[in-house]
Amino acid sequence: MKKSLLALAVLSAVAGAASAQTSVVIFGNIGGSVRHIEDAPTGSTKNSMANASNYQTNSFGFRGVEDLGSGMNAHFVLDTTFVSGTGSQALPTSLFDRQALVGVTTQYGTIDLGRVFGPQFYAAISYDPFDTHYTGVDPITRNSISASQASDNTASSNSRTDNAINYTNKFGDLTVRAEYAFGEQANSANNGSTKAVGAVYQTPTMTLGAAYTKKKLRADYSTPLYGNDAYTPAQAATGAGFKDADYYTAGGSYTFGPLRASVGYAHEDRKTNAADHVERNLWTGLRYNLMPTVQLVGGYFKTNISSNAGSSRKDMFVVSAAYLLSKRTTLFVEMDHANFHGPQLPIDALGQFAPSVPPTASFSQLKNGTMIGMNHNF
Repeated sequence: MKKSLLALAVLSAVAGAASAQTSVVIFGNIGGSVRHIEDAPTGSTKNSMANASNYQTNSFGFRGVEDLGSGMNAHFVLDTTFVSGTGSQALPTSLFDRQALVGVTTQYGTIDLGRVFGPQFYAAISYDPFDTHYTGVDPITRNSISASQASDNTASSNSRTDNAINYTNKFGDLTVRAEYAFGEQANSANNGSTKAVGAVYQTPTMTLGAAYTKKKLRADYSTPLYGNDAYTPAQAATGAGFKDADYYTAGGSYTFGPLRASVGYAHEDRKTNAADHVERNLWTGLRYNLMPTVQLVGGYFKTNISSNAGSSRKDMFVVSAAYLLSKRTTLFVEMDHANFHGPQLPIDALGQFAPSVPPTASFSQLKNGTMIGMNHNF
C-alpha cells in the first residue's frame, strides 16, 4: 500500500512538472482606422474604413512551447488575419494565413515546418523605418517587401511561404536563416519551389541585414495562389512554363539616443514569357522618440520598374505620430504623399501600384492619404 501511494505521488509530481513546462498562449492585435485619400489631379476624395490600413495587421493566434529538457523545445504557431471593420477573415481561402508551423529548437538551431515567414521578411523589417507599422501604406510591408506590388507572383511578394522548411540559428549578435519550400508541382521537384538565405546582425545601437531569395515561378502573371506562388494542377497544365525570379535586399539602421536612422535597398529580377521585369526599391527614414509615450517617424520610398513595356517610377513620403496610452494601446495618425510616373501600372485606393487593373498608356498622378486610428495588442 505504501509502495502504491509512493508511486502515485511520484507520478503526480512528474505529471505536474511536465504540465508546468508546457505553455500555450493566445496572442493577437486589433486596430481600427479611417483613411482619407485625395486624388490630386482629379480632385476626387475617398473616406473609408474598409480600405484603411491599420497600425499593425489585425491578427489572432495561438503559440505553444513544450520544454523537452537539455535546452530543447517543441513549438507551434497558428496565426490568422481578419478585417476589424467587418469581422471577416482577411483571406477566406486560408484559415491560418500568417503562420501555421510546427518546429523544434536544439543547441544546433531551430527548424520550422509549414507556412512560415521567410528570410527576406526578417532582413527587410530590421531596417524598416516604420517597424512594420502602417501595413498597406508602408511599401516594405505591403504584401511584404515588394515596394511596387507590380505582381503578387514575384520573388519578393508575400513574406510567407507555404510547404517550407526553415532553419534559424543565432551566433552572438548574428542571426542566420535558410529556407527551402517545395513547389508541389507534378513531375518536377524544382517548379514552384523557393530557396532563400538571410542574416541579421543586431546590437543595441546598430542593425545590418541582407537576404537572397530565388523562386521558380510561372512565366505568366495569371492568378497565383496566395503565399507561395504555386499553382493548381489545372493552372500548371496551361503550359506557361516556369522561370526564375531572383530577389535580394540589404540595409541597416543606427540609433543615436532617441533617434534612429534607417536605409534599405531591394532588387527584383523576374523573367516572364512577355518580357523580363526588373524592380528596384530604395528607402530611408528617421524615427524619433520625443518622449516615452510619443514616437515620430518619417520615411521616403523610391520604386523603379522597368521592362520591355517601358519604365515607371513611384516616389512616396510617409510621416506618422503614435501616442502610447499603455504598453498595449496606441493612438496614431499617418500622412502620405505618392507621386507616380510611367506607362506601366495604375494605382489602387491605398496609393500603391495595382497589378489587377490593366496598364494605362501613360500617367503622372499624385495621391495624398491621411489615416487616424487606434490599435490594441493582446
